[in-house]
Amino acid sequence: MSTSLLGSNRARDGLNMACIVHGITYEELPEQVVIGGGINTNSPRLLDGPRAGGLIELARAGQAVIVTPFTLAGAMAPVTVIGAITQQNAEALAGIVLTQLVGPGSTCRLRRIYFQCGYAHRIPCIRYPGKNPKASLITGQLCRRYQIPFRSSNTNASTSVDAQSAYESEMSLWGAIMGHPNRIAQGGGWLEGGLVASFEKLIIDVEMMQMMAEFVEPLAVTRKLSPSRRCERCNPADTILVRLTPWNGTTVPSIRRWSRTGPTSRTGKRLGVWTRPSGPTPSGNKPSETMSSRPWIRLLWEKLEDYVERRKRELIDADAVLR
Repeated sequence: MSTSLLGSNRARDGLNMACIVHGITYEELPEQVVIGGGINTNSPRLLDGPRAGGLIELARAGQAVIVTPFTLAGAMAPVTVIGAITQQNAEALAGIVLTQLVGPGSTCRLRRIYFQCGYAHRIPCIRYPGKNPKASLITGQLCRRYQIPFRSSNTNASTSVDAQSAYESEMSLWGAIMGHPNRIAQGGGWLEGGLVASFEKLIIDVEMMQMMAEFVEPLAVTRKLSPSRRCERCNPADTILVRLTPWNGTTVPSIRRWSRTGPTSRTGKRLGVWTRPSGPTPSGNKPSETMSSRPWIRLLWEKLEDYVERRKRELIDADAVLR
């Protein structure tokens, strides 16, 4: 769960609603982390009142805070990677130190957003695949130095699900993985620098993250999995694949068969995966039935709706930003 930190009132409302969901009192919050919130700094070198108020409210309750400097190299930060990372590091540490002054020992994480500024149109630009991975790698090294959890992301600037979107996301994921993040958020579905969410791109990103996860999985070398056993069961110059491995054929058709049956693009195939009817959950229920068929969930929604309506009435004539 996460809450808005744009003002202490919003942060406090998020904390109260988290208490309703978890069935605890406000005073019990410091004993367990049940919610978090992210805050962007006002780059360059500023953390304004509403953002600081939300950060203080969450840290005082002992909840997780994610400090995220948002820097556009060449506009809100130096144009070089090292210059932008230096500024990001200073801004992030300022916010993290503030959380520890308010709530010593409270959970905090660091996340960085590094974009180049497109000078032609004066907009954020992620079309520099080599710079963003470097920023992720350097930030991860700094976080390990400070012993702070690191949150990274998967970004691209392509306007469609094409080769550009794939290689930009691949480079973003590669830099994130090399930076050893504790979490990769916004990992799927990005297009146009995050302005568009694509279902087809989400499926492709999930496939890429699965490949990344498989790549970083350590190899298990045990006596049971020793390759010598398979080699001993196969004669010299024989084929291990045919003799020992079950072979059910491949799901990738040849170019002739693919053309003859009607060529389908990768985007079309991923859309089919997304729109495919979902099967039952492990409990035997369909996803739509799982939430609505449980009485305690309906009761929880009623409590949350009552709280929201009460707060709306209280805030009609009040300053809802920072008090």
